[in-house]
Amino acid sequence: MKFFDYESIPPGYYDSIFRLKKGIRSAWHNLKFVFVNSLVSPDKLHLDVGCGPGTFIGNFRSGLVSYGIDISARQIAYARSIYNENNHFFSMTKEKFLFDDEIFDVITLIEVIEHLNAEQIGVLFSECSRCLKPSGKLIISTPNYNSLWPALEFFVNKLSSVSYESQHITKLNYSGLERLVKANGFAITEGGSYFLFSPFLALFSWKLASRMFALENTVIRSTNMGFVTYAVCEKGQ
Repeated sequence: MKFFDYESIPPGYYDSIFRLKKGIRSAWHNLKFVFVNSLVSPDKLHLDVGCGPGTFIGNFRSGLVSYGIDISARQIAYARSIYNENNHFFSMTKEKFLFDDEIFDVITLIEVIEHLNAEQIGVLFSECSRCLKPSGKLIISTPNYNSLWPALEFFVNKLSSVSYESQHITKLNYSGLERLVKANGFAITEGGSYFLFSPFLALFSWKLASRMFALENTVIRSTNMGFVTYAVCEKGQ
């Protein structure tokens, strides 16, 4: 299998989309971070795996101490240059995390596991388990291939300068995510999906998109209808 070269993505590419604060793609990145952040307690020591250019912890963990790791040295260099205050970014050059055992209260994997094969996912879960405190949480989000996501991905691959075609290796829905989590020694305490119409309304109004997002979260959050599936997990005893 030929693996995607993540160093080929321009530094800060996704951060620049986030910062636009207009249009569908920017709303997608903004609202997904709003959702994940709602699951992370502000007083907890946090690690964001696959942090890319540092957008999530740089904008949503302001004033708190968070850590971010990523395989792309270029994205980490960007994160350090833009978001380094109170945050710590490290290039992940080995499969093992460069942290001691049981130190983090929460670890986030925001649209990460779809980029990995089964062996890599196994190592990732093992390292998350090692670095999480016994009472810690693992928060995962990934595209829901039981929704209309495949159609959306098709158009993104055709129209965007950065395609997901070679990036997305593991394609899951909520049931698949549930099985994967259980197989790797975690248990889901909360799960479902998010995103239905809300990001697309940003084409007309950012405020309307935000309001629809809040409404959707009361309707589809516990279902498998949304474009993105998620799970809040804890280590098995």
